[in-house]
Amino acid sequence: MILTILILITSSFLTITNSNFSESTYNNIDFERLDSLAIVECSQCVALPAGIGNSHLSYFAFSWNGFGSAEITFEEIGKITSLEYLDLGPYCQIQQLPVSFRNLSNLKRLNLTMSSIQYLPTWLNELESLEELDISLTLIRQLSVDNFENCNNLKYIYLFGTNVENLDDFVKELKAVRPDINVILDDIEMNYKINR
Repeated sequence: MILTILILITSSFLTITNSNFSESTYNNIDFERLDSLAIVECSQCVALPAGIGNSHLSYFAFSWNGFGSAEITFEEIGKITSLEYLDLGPYCQIQQLPVSFRNLSNLKRLNLTMSSIQYLPTWLNELESLEELDISLTLIRQLSVDNFENCNNLKYIYLFGTNVENLDDFVKELKAVRPDINVILDDIEMNYKINR
C-alpha cells in the first residue's frame, strides 16, 4: 500500500494525513517556522517526527491514527514547553501520560478523548495553566480531586462516556472544592458548548 503525505501549509500550520506517506519527508519537517502540527489519519506513523522535541509548537495533534500508533512513545512531547494545545484524541494508543508531560507548563487544553489512557497521574495538578481536559470515552476508572488541586485555571472537564467509578461522588467533591469548574457529563452539553 502506498501512502502519501498531504502537506498543507497555511502560515505556520502543517497537516499530515494518509496519502503517499514518505518517511524522509516526515522526518525532515522544518520546525523552525512551524507553530502548529496535526498528524491525523496517518496509521503508518511508527514514531513521532524527528526533532519534534526541539520544536516551538503551540499546537500538536496526533489523532485518528489507529493501531499504527501502538508502539509510539510520546516522551518527546514533554520537551515542547511552548505547547498550549495537545490533542492525543481518537484512537491514539497512549495508555499513560509520560512523566515528561510535567514540563508542559503552558498547556491549556489536553484532549485524550477515545484514547487508550487508563489513569491520570497525580502530577497532573502541576499543569497550572490547564483550562480544559477531555477524557471522554476513555478507559479511566478512577478520578481524584487531588489530580486537579493546583489547576486553578481549569474551567472544563469532559467526562461523557467514561466508566469512572463513583462518578457522582467525584463530581460533588470537585464542585465543593472548585464550584467554577464545568463538568461535562454528556455529549448534549458538549454540543451546547461548541455551538454557543
